[in-house]
This record gives sequence, structure tokens and C-alpha cells, in this order.
Amino acid sequence: MSIRIPWKERQKYSLFFNLLIVGLEIISFIIILITSHRIPVEYYTVDSNLLTLISCAIFIVFMIRGGEIPRWLKLFKYISVTSLAITFIIVIFILAPIYHFNYGYLLFHNELLYQHLLCPIFCIATFLLFDNFSMDNILAKKPKLLLRSKTEQLKSGELATSDEFYAISFTIIYGVVMVALNITKAIDGPYPFLKIYEQSPLASIIWALILFLSSYLIATCLRRVRNIML
Repeated sequence: MSIRIPWKERQKYSLFFNLLIVGLEIISFIIILITSHRIPVEYYTVDSNLLTLISCAIFIVFMIRGGEIPRWLKLFKYISVTSLAITFIIVIFILAPIYHFNYGYLLFHNELLYQHLLCPIFCIATFLLFDNFSMDNILAKKPKLLLRSKTEQLKSGELATSDEFYAISFTIIYGVVMVALNITKAIDGPYPFLKIYEQSPLASIIWALILFLSSYLIATCLRRVRNIML
């Protein structure tokens, strides 16, 4: 079952919400610069929101210009949305319990209102419901029950199963870099589960598995739900 939103209406909503997301992201980074006087790129939250700002801005440009959305941009958007969804899930289910369930601070304090709550929600909803990766009428596709090749999937704007590995690539790179920096003591954390010298090696391995599997599950859910909604 799919949501029957006409192609032109889908485009209008997509453009509006992508513009909204860009505006909210800009506000959040202005707040960060005012309060911190720098962009703290050591935080996954900041990096995932920066990716989202860039991907949405480029997506807007291509939408206004018209024509087919290039595959690299489709993947870039998928990567940024997945990263932001991971941010949201980690805040709700991991960081909040660690920090005594202080949801008020984590979801509403300064830039966190935008980067932990508003931008993830709007970005995920827009990606699933409105972002159109194909300039063809999506309602003219073959029935969902028929098996289609990867080429047919890509032409219709769907994401393929193999794209899930691209979706979590940024998360893997971030994890590897931050673990290396923590091992060399170039940085501490910044998240509790990255502080390898404050936990056992087994705990670090368990955290790595939990975060990797969770990230892959999030990427899979986003892809499948989006393809259903198309």
C-alpha cells in the first residue's frame, strides 16, 4: 500500500520541507558558533546535521533546476538522513538513559532542539514521504508485487538493498576515526561509549556491535519504508 500523493504535490512538499530543514540547520549552527565559537566536529550530532544541511541544500538546487536527480545525490541524501536518524535514536535510547533521562536538556536546550529533535523528525518524514528521486511519474511504476531488477528500481527512484552499506558508511568512518583518536589519546570521547580507557575491551566491542547493527537496521528500515511509500 502506498500513499497516493500526486507527483506535483510531492515536489512542492519536498521543496518546502527541504528549505525548512536548511533554515533550521542554519539556525542551529549559528547558535553553536555563538555559544562555542567553533564547530565541534568531534560530535556525531554536529557532523550528521552538517551532512544534512549540505545534502538538502544541493537537493534544493537540483529540484529548482529540474531534470533527473543524479545517483550520487540520491546516495548522499540517503547517507545524511540515515546519519540523522541514528543521531535521533542514539539520543532517545542511549544518551538519555546514560544522562539520567534528561530529555529536557537533550531535546530542547539551545541548538539541541534543532539538531536532536526538529531536524531529524522533519528530515526523516520528508525523505520517506516527499523526496522524489525520479522525475518520472512514480505512480506509473510496475506493481510492487512484481520483482524488479536493481536497474528498474533505480530508474523508478527506489533505493536498492546494496545502498544500505552506503547509508552507514559515514557512521563507520566516524567510528573508526574517533576510536583511533581515543586510542592515541588525541581526544577523550566525546561520547561515553567511545571512552575506551574508561571501560573494558569487551565493553568497547559490545558497544561497537550494538551501534553497527543498530545503524544498519535503521538504514534498512528507512529504505524499505521509503520504497513502500513511493
